[in-house]
Amino acid sequence: MAMTGSLSSLQLALLAHRAAEQRQLLQAEPIAVVGVGCRFPGGEGQPDASDPDAFWDLLTRGVDAVGEVPASRWRLEAFYDAKPGTPGKMHCRHGGFLRHVDQFDPASFGLTPKEVAAMDPQHRLLLEVATEALESAGFAPARLKGSPVGVYLGLCTGDYAWRQLRGSRRGGDSSLDMYFTTGSSFAMAAGRIAYGLGLCGPAIAIDTACSSSLVAVDLAVRSLRDRTTSMALAGGVSLLLSEVNSICFAKSGMMASDGHCKTFDAAADGYVRGEGCGVVVLKRLADAVASGDPIWAVLRGTGVNQDGASAGLTVPNGEAQSALMRSILDQAQLHGDAIDVVEAHGTGTPLGDPIELKALAPIYGRPERANPLLLGSLKTNLGHLEGAAGIAGLIKAVLMVQRGRVPPHLHLQQPTPFVPWQEWSISIPTELKPWPQSQRPRRVAVSSFGFSGTNAHAIVEEAPAEAVLPWPRPSLPDWLLLSARTLPALRELVGRMAAWLDQQPAEAWAAICATSRAARTSGRWRVALRAPTPAEAATGLRRLDLDALAVEAPAAPRLAWVLDPELSLQQARQAMEGWHALAVVPTGLVHPLGGPSWLAHLVGEPPTVRLMAHDPADPTAADQALAEHGYSLRLPLRLPSLEQAVELWRAGVGLDWGGLAPPEPWPRQVLPTTPFDRMRCWFDEVSINREVLINTEADLDQGAGSPLPLVSVAGSEPSSPAPLDCARRWRVVDAGQSGPGSPARLEHVEEAELKAGPALDVAFWQQWLPRLQAQLQAPLPLHWVLHADPDLAGAQTQAIAAMLRTWMREAGPAAGGLIWAGGGGQHLQAIQAHCGLPSAGAEWRWRDGRVEAVDLVQSAGDGSASPLLLHAQATYLITGGSGALGMATARWLVGLGARALVLVSRRGAERPEQLAALERMGCRVDVVRADVADATAVRQLLAWIAAERAPLRGIVHAAGVLDDGLLSLQTPERCAAVAAAKLGGALVLDAASRDLAPELEFFVAYSSIAALLGSPGQVAYAAANGALDGLMASRRRAGLPGLSINWGPWAGEGMAAQSLQRLQPMPPEQALASLGRWLGSEAAQVVLADLEQSPSHPLAPRCRALLAELAALPAADPLAPERQVAVQRCLVDLLVELGGFAPADLAPQSRLDALGMDSLMTVELASAVHAGMGVNLGLGAFSREPTVASLAEHLLALLGHADPSAAAAIDLGLEAQLPEAIEQALAQAPQLERVGPPRSILLTGATGFLGAFLLADQLQRHPGLQVYCLVRADGAGAAKARVRANLEHYDLWQESFGARVVGLAGDLSEPHLGLDQVTWQGLAERLDGILHNGAQLGYVASYDQLKGANVNGTCEVLRLAATRRIPLQYISSTAVYEAARYRDVVIDETDDVDAWEGIHLGYSQAKWVSERLVLAAGAAGLPIAVYRPPLISGHSQTGAWHEGDFLHRMMRGCLVMGLTPELPMELDFVPVDYVAAAVGALAWRPEPLGFHVHLHHPEPMDWPQLLAHFSAHGAPWRVVPLEQWLAVLAEQPSNPLYPLQPFFAQRWGGDQLTYPELNAPGVRARPSCAHTQAVLQSLGVQCPNFAALIDVYSPIFLGAR
Repeated sequence: MAMTGSLSSLQLALLAHRAAEQRQLLQAEPIAVVGVGCRFPGGEGQPDASDPDAFWDLLTRGVDAVGEVPASRWRLEAFYDAKPGTPGKMHCRHGGFLRHVDQFDPASFGLTPKEVAAMDPQHRLLLEVATEALESAGFAPARLKGSPVGVYLGLCTGDYAWRQLRGSRRGGDSSLDMYFTTGSSFAMAAGRIAYGLGLCGPAIAIDTACSSSLVAVDLAVRSLRDRTTSMALAGGVSLLLSEVNSICFAKSGMMASDGHCKTFDAAADGYVRGEGCGVVVLKRLADAVASGDPIWAVLRGTGVNQDGASAGLTVPNGEAQSALMRSILDQAQLHGDAIDVVEAHGTGTPLGDPIELKALAPIYGRPERANPLLLGSLKTNLGHLEGAAGIAGLIKAVLMVQRGRVPPHLHLQQPTPFVPWQEWSISIPTELKPWPQSQRPRRVAVSSFGFSGTNAHAIVEEAPAEAVLPWPRPSLPDWLLLSARTLPALRELVGRMAAWLDQQPAEAWAAICATSRAARTSGRWRVALRAPTPAEAATGLRRLDLDALAVEAPAAPRLAWVLDPELSLQQARQAMEGWHALAVVPTGLVHPLGGPSWLAHLVGEPPTVRLMAHDPADPTAADQALAEHGYSLRLPLRLPSLEQAVELWRAGVGLDWGGLAPPEPWPRQVLPTTPFDRMRCWFDEVSINREVLINTEADLDQGAGSPLPLVSVAGSEPSSPAPLDCARRWRVVDAGQSGPGSPARLEHVEEAELKAGPALDVAFWQQWLPRLQAQLQAPLPLHWVLHADPDLAGAQTQAIAAMLRTWMREAGPAAGGLIWAGGGGQHLQAIQAHCGLPSAGAEWRWRDGRVEAVDLVQSAGDGSASPLLLHAQATYLITGGSGALGMATARWLVGLGARALVLVSRRGAERPEQLAALERMGCRVDVVRADVADATAVRQLLAWIAAERAPLRGIVHAAGVLDDGLLSLQTPERCAAVAAAKLGGALVLDAASRDLAPELEFFVAYSSIAALLGSPGQVAYAAANGALDGLMASRRRAGLPGLSINWGPWAGEGMAAQSLQRLQPMPPEQALASLGRWLGSEAAQVVLADLEQSPSHPLAPRCRALLAELAALPAADPLAPERQVAVQRCLVDLLVELGGFAPADLAPQSRLDALGMDSLMTVELASAVHAGMGVNLGLGAFSREPTVASLAEHLLALLGHADPSAAAAIDLGLEAQLPEAIEQALAQAPQLERVGPPRSILLTGATGFLGAFLLADQLQRHPGLQVYCLVRADGAGAAKARVRANLEHYDLWQESFGARVVGLAGDLSEPHLGLDQVTWQGLAERLDGILHNGAQLGYVASYDQLKGANVNGTCEVLRLAATRRIPLQYISSTAVYEAARYRDVVIDETDDVDAWEGIHLGYSQAKWVSERLVLAAGAAGLPIAVYRPPLISGHSQTGAWHEGDFLHRMMRGCLVMGLTPELPMELDFVPVDYVAAAVGALAWRPEPLGFHVHLHHPEPMDWPQLLAHFSAHGAPWRVVPLEQWLAVLAEQPSNPLYPLQPFFAQRWGGDQLTYPELNAPGVRARPSCAHTQAVLQSLGVQCPNFAALIDVYSPIFLGAR
């Protein structure tokens, strides 16, 4: 085709006008239907019509498949009323319903039962039926990956989502997660099929109501005619899972009361709703004929139009219908008389039927026709399938033209009198009729009209007889291969195949066998049958003992050649090439010792396979050699035979059967489809009955972990607010209940430290902060031992205890507990002897000869029965009066009778509207600006009140400030400032008010529950509130009023609203009402909070039960079999709940990733284990293809105080040793002479973000350069298409690139990069350079998971480069500096980064090993250059960015949350165009660079600075401690950061630092880039500053909100 890029718009328009005739010809191009799948109702009590044969049988027998509404859809008695128009009722009790729509086979589609249970069953039906349609077309679905195949589906109802939403309102919102979102989206119906099969054409869901599926067919036909796709799936689905639409349609008068669609009958009174699903596979007719596809029928024309302004929104427009039919006939170059049958839309309504008849009759039913037009409607059989109606009618038409008969039209007694039948030549067959006699192909017109006004029409024609290929020559006997996912499914397939083979001619046998091999995706269970004819095969299948002969194929067995020494080199090569043509590529070769002489010529140098020598005199030597190297299969090196190929297939080897197919073109056969092994996957609506559950304190004492509330109400509308009163209750700890952890470390807090005055000043924090920070860095767990009794603790002791609780929260699950050991630590020995040591976060004391642990529980409380009434002639003082809590308290006091308030605030008068409202309530309000920590100011204030106002009767101390920050970032000055506002003011008020007794009736101090639970990031705030609790207790002991309120979070109010996210926020009115009950009591301390109403994770109790089970087992062997069985049993229970797996599928060695375990489920499992057992599974647990057994071993190691990573430790130094074969190749390779710029290079990673910009830069920089791009794809064309699509995505593609980009279908993780020997050798001879950028990135992946692509791939690249010392440019990473040796160390561009101990992330480990391999090759003589970029951000001008990038995800995720974590992390990022330009400027130089290229930003930025920059541009977020941020993130499965939770929470190494902490200033390495910057600046390459970058990035992120 000539290029038109330089033509103007007008010139292009003129050319297009001239091409109108060609376009008209293309619009008439016939489209073949090559596959059909369907699922339609079979009738009440009958099986579904689940394939085209069953559907045709139903049609020809004239079956009415309508029945009563089954109980699985809705309760008919609740919604049926025979009287039309009854509100909330339907007068129709019938429909066409499918059976078993709750059943599905998740594993066949790589899905988990949990995800499937949330998925609309319409999506599930489409997955199954689309698979069956492809199988009927003779296509193995798995072989379509990467193909431009389109998916076009119509659906128009979402009843399942309504069921889920209604159920979630009744039973809680646990079902509302990401699976619900993807499972209910129409777009995902098409997208999931395309994703599962790897299809690269358009995937579109269409909703035009009743015409949706025929509109989908039209779009598919158009895509084929305009060459957008090479093949297309088109269809639709409809399921009736809710009563809502039926009630609405009945109310609108659309429904037939007797349950029959009486289309075209005088008694027509509406339609009956029905269910169904259909999918057709479409190809261009010429392509289908050339491929030998089974052609069911041909689409001659399709089209769509709209009613426009008809008589009403849902009223059909006959003129629009007529216009559409005429245009389709014109498109197909046919006339109306050429159509034999019309499959009408025909809903059976008294309005719609006459309109449709008057539209079609003048076109198709003219009186001069040779034979009357035959007219029918499928709705008389099945009801109206709505979104699937069009595809159902089309499939009926396909079967009619294929089989040459016309099924009967049902329920016709008297044709409608509203049309002039006598004027037309039309007949409606009421019994099965043969096709009218004619010399032309059979044709049917199909209509489908949506009540939205969108009309669709199609013309279906009989397949041309000449399109059928002849039978292949038989090679008797032949092999029939059958497989399925499970043995029961295989047994059903064998039965289906036996019945089908009885009907097949003998000459079809070779085609049947070839189709069974080449056109099916192989399942796990397999059987092969050798027979000479279909009839004998049917007999053999019936006699087959599947239990004995079927085999369960292993996954990817290792295969090795066995060399016959009698072969010649030519014979051996022919044998290898023959097997390679079948995609059988063994990775090893066993040969006799010393021979043959031509072996090196066969396998290459270095060898392409692992060579294993054996002694031919020893008959077992070959087997021993194979076993030693892990090979389970041997293959004699001979020319391929069908028998050998079948044996390999039975053993689990994947084959491309094309090389053993019949030599001439052959017709693929329509075999019986593979059965599914289904299970129930369904959301059951729940009915919640209101009930009150009461737990006694005795129950609480028996439970482990956090007790449940004393009173909880289950129901949608509780009759009264839940109690907010809480109590710290001590429960007995059973002997031997020691928490998991390493050998104990104890840190004592002596009595002298505890009895000092509670100043919490700078001196106090100078003493304590370094101590706390140092213990965070030390090995954990650490147990704090307080030499005090909690019941006698003073203010200083309470402050220190609160501070230590916060320390434990920040230390996380690796922390120890808090032990109240009594004066002098006297009870410590008894506690340890009795129970050992507490688990993380637990708090123990010794009382009455036993160990007790504290729990915070909801309680009924014992405050005064009625609130204290306040005096009108009294003054009440509120500190922090202008704050949210202070103002809410003021309103409440006025409501109790206060008429004079003094509000003290450091800021003075604020909130004028609220102050005015208080005054309108009759209260005098004085606002005093003062600092309550200033003793002089407070004495003056109290003196003024005494002189000028009524007596002071009550004080509420609500003042306080926050300055949150993790312990590692806090300073003594920050902490002292926080403590002064809270505690300093209380101490001053305490001293100044002691003379006011007895007039002072109450002194209430607003403390926080943070003092009792600890609060990450609020160590000073928690300590100050703890001291406040102690101060109020001392006042009460002195006979003075004093009440400390440990508030939980208020809804939107105060400081506690910003912390402790796991507690339920309290409405202010409810909180203060609870306070009123305690105001006049004798209590010194009260906890008022709405505790969480369930465990921290719903599966935590199961995990705690495991701990109890393990504790009861003998402790001799921590890895004893009974322990493993117990842990495995628990994990199976958890996975069944989380993923909906069947327990039988969760065998100990079952690979969880193969069963569909995804990153979301990984996080959920880790959360459950953490909540119930207090241990972190961490990233390592999910590496190395996790199984139930491997997770159990890992968990046992954690619970048994072992280091789970120790057994799996990897010596990266050994991993980084350059293979000897590469060293030898480099020693023998000649030196490549460089003359000018390169002519051809290999680029890896071309479909990645950086790869796109590297490729574009190289092509622009070197005009004559040809770039070979290694891409995972099915073929070179698909590889190039992926590269182009990637460049287009970032707006980098230029048409001039087309001839210079060469796609290589390969894989970094495969030997020889997944290339055949010819391609490999050709590259070795042709390349002038290699730019190795490809790598697999995974933030939570282990080294083992990344080794294949990253390390092995680098070895293969070096192997290629070593053939001719081809220069290599390697894109490394700053991750190579993460070893402990380089912490806070300056690294120059010439330094050797040879240490690896302390590199923790799998990706970083793989990068370090890969770079060391490259450097070793450089030392051996390979020309290399190493580039070390940091994080790569978006383009500095356009902002183009990879959405999976860490920074991009961080920004998006934090904006979604409105929160950002407080991280000590230093960031180093540079824009992608800077990296590409730097590599381009420095690559391919004839002389070595002499330094490693450090592409860092010259001025790194820390995380707070980045946040400040974005905040200045309007980012609406709030900074919170990391643990609080993670708690919020854990509730947002749709957040892009959700799968990265383990990345943030994991602690590494002996110092137990998180990854952000490892990258903190003063911890991370300090690489210098001064020399690199100087060189690049001399070449005109400049790194943009951060301010300029954020100016570009901010609109992208903030505009996307």
